[in-house]
Amino acid sequence: MKYEISKDRDEILKTIRESSSDNRNILWQNKGDGRVILDIFDFKIDPIKEIIRFNVLDPNSIEDGKPLYIKLSHRNMIFKGSLITKSVKGIFVRIPDQIKLEELREHKRYAFEATEKRQVLLEIDSSIENIKEHLNINLLDVSQSGLGIIVSPQDHDKVIRSSQVNLSTLGYFDFKSHFSMDPVYKSRFQMDINGQMKDVCKIGFRFQEFLPEQLLKDFIRSEENLFETEIGFLGKSRKFQKKLHMEYRQMLKNLEARKEFFEFFVGHGKINSLGDEYLSKHIRLLSMFSCALAKLIGIADKTVMAQLTYCAFVHDLAFFTNPKLAQIKNHEHFHRVKHLLNVYERELYFRSTIYAYDFAKSDPHAPSGSEFILKQLDDLHRTNNKEYMLAQGGISPLVSVMIVAHDLVDYVLTHPKWTFYDYLQRYDYAIYGDTFAVIYDLLNKARAAA
Repeated sequence: MKYEISKDRDEILKTIRESSSDNRNILWQNKGDGRVILDIFDFKIDPIKEIIRFNVLDPNSIEDGKPLYIKLSHRNMIFKGSLITKSVKGIFVRIPDQIKLEELREHKRYAFEATEKRQVLLEIDSSIENIKEHLNINLLDVSQSGLGIIVSPQDHDKVIRSSQVNLSTLGYFDFKSHFSMDPVYKSRFQMDINGQMKDVCKIGFRFQEFLPEQLLKDFIRSEENLFETEIGFLGKSRKFQKKLHMEYRQMLKNLEARKEFFEFFVGHGKINSLGDEYLSKHIRLLSMFSCALAKLIGIADKTVMAQLTYCAFVHDLAFFTNPKLAQIKNHEHFHRVKHLLNVYERELYFRSTIYAYDFAKSDPHAPSGSEFILKQLDDLHRTNNKEYMLAQGGISPLVSVMIVAHDLVDYVLTHPKWTFYDYLQRYDYAIYGDTFAVIYDLLNKARAAA
């Protein structure tokens, strides 16, 4: 068996995930002349926190301070693990910087005739500084790992001289994030174009990360438009709607029973969990905190609490199939961790708020006015200048409440010993006036009174 070394973050995470449903994963630790070998019967990966939790039958047999070795089934992956801690819940290990993988053949490549004119859109440098140019280019072949294009000599020079080349569209799919490529070969030849032999150039590119397999399949089947719905959470099923409404109504009933402001902050607990557990905690805290802030500023009637609770449950529904993305606080945090995400996850992050708005708009049982809150949150999420949009005013008081509550939730979940005094020291929203300033003043008074 031949192995190759990979230091590519996306490939490391993808390979680990591919092994998660298999029962042939093991870890071991050398002890004296022998070794302790344990079967891994389940594991969870959290790329944002950069940890993996392996469930094993006897975690106490692993010694602190000694290296661990992990072998996962997909491509017979092997890596040396850095032990963080162990508990009854399992072994916590740092995600490795490099792994050993069994060598495989290249991904299946699909080829086209030049006359088919299967086009893609490339983003390249233009003659104007800080401005990008887009070129429609004929596609000759494509795989998950790269593509080949055919261009005129003039366009060839533009593409080759560009400091960065991004794939902007594939079929009907429009990338919202940068999907970068590196040229690996080029060649010139003559081709019959409309009855005349003309000079053309072929350029081969390697993707800096693999194309999602489903996207490539849809493109090859001439069904690229299907990916727009497949990338997000298919939340319009009756089964999902019924479950969401049941939990939403139960949460609303619990919140309506709380009369005092500080009652909403009792029992929030600690957060030491991964992905899906984090999302569940995030949703429930957002429900409680947004209703608490609405009560603080005197607008928390039954209708408002229903709207805020519904929006708390729906705002991240796109992440129900990828819950780790709920841990991304804002665009600044996203840009710090985007190298940990594959293109599917980055695209889902950009589209998440429009999924929430579309869901509420089509949900006949959504509280009236919820879709308006989610639409403003979507506008804020997709703007390139959130600060300017907030400074211009016109933000609904309930949207302001949701923004502050979301910020407070993120703070609480990352500061187990938080206090209102500490939170108010970093409160950044008072400069925008209106409801943001009122919330700050009333929080300050409530803290002092408490």
